[in-house]
Amino acid sequence: MYLFLSFVLFSLKCFSSIAQEFTYDEQYNWRQQFPSCGGRRQSPININTNEVVKDASLELNLIDYNKPYANLIANNNGHTVRITMGSTSKTPELSGSVVGHGVYHLEELHFHWGDDNFEGTEHSIDNYFGSAELHFVHYNAKYGNLLNARQNSDGIVVLTVISQLSRSENNALQPIIGALRHISKYNTSATIANQIVFDKILPLNKQLFFTYKGSLTTPPCSESVQFIIYADPIRMNPFQLSQFRRLFKKSNFRRIVSNTRDVQRRHGRVVSVSVPKGNKDSNFDDNENSQIMIRIFSHFFSSSLTGPPSEVSVLLIIAPKESPSSPSPCCITQS
Repeated sequence: MYLFLSFVLFSLKCFSSIAQEFTYDEQYNWRQQFPSCGGRRQSPININTNEVVKDASLELNLIDYNKPYANLIANNNGHTVRITMGSTSKTPELSGSVVGHGVYHLEELHFHWGDDNFEGTEHSIDNYFGSAELHFVHYNAKYGNLLNARQNSDGIVVLTVISQLSRSENNALQPIIGALRHISKYNTSATIANQIVFDKILPLNKQLFFTYKGSLTTPPCSESVQFIIYADPIRMNPFQLSQFRRLFKKSNFRRIVSNTRDVQRRHGRVVSVSVPKGNKDSNFDDNENSQIMIRIFSHFFSSSLTGPPSEVSVLLIIAPKESPSSPSPCCITQS
């Protein structure tokens, strides 16, 4: 057992000042109490790959993401699982041209999932959704903390990772998955004693991503967020995904079976896509964005299915929520 458990009420840091009382069942009414939720820069969105703008100048620098961190805190706040740094004095950072060369400190990692293993992301790509979505929430260092940062249009950067369904267990996430059974009740926490390297949670290709200006996906929906969404997915197997749905909401009578906000209107916002140096996509001209997705979808549809050659399986990788009559590339068969 590599978990040192502490069943105590979790003392939320500055993010607690942002957390609000809300339910996903009533998200269409959020704007009545939180006016920003009805704004024109809301998240999540669908990324239409025929409309993304390639930008070869976009670079992302991750600082100290490759270092091991111990004693991270996992907390069930009734809406999601939050992973925070605990007493660690040095936190990972994010910088680069994609964020105007500002420095953003990692505040937390949290998760979004659905009521089954097939639809659990907030963002979609061409109306297709993954199994779960990870948000690495960073605040601009010049504002001092997350609460101050959310008051500014350049205050927050959310590094976003989409997970697909796989037979393979995600070993990098296993310390977090193992902690979930100890925080099933609302407002309980567990200290994860074994080390976690955030870089190992991220996709291998860390320079291929989409980015756009958006908002917090929960109330108060502050329009102070830049999303950076990795194009390549990571993996989680059915058991790992199912553990999130065992967590209870505040009432301790209802489980958090889904915690995703519906896709919001883009309102003309530009979504840019990076062009990694040396990548063959850099030779495509501006009206060939769809070819970028050939590479992206090849990862979604081929990278996760491993196992004995004699085993036959059909896995739904990402599932459509719109245009159900259109042909779906969602399924793969391996024999």
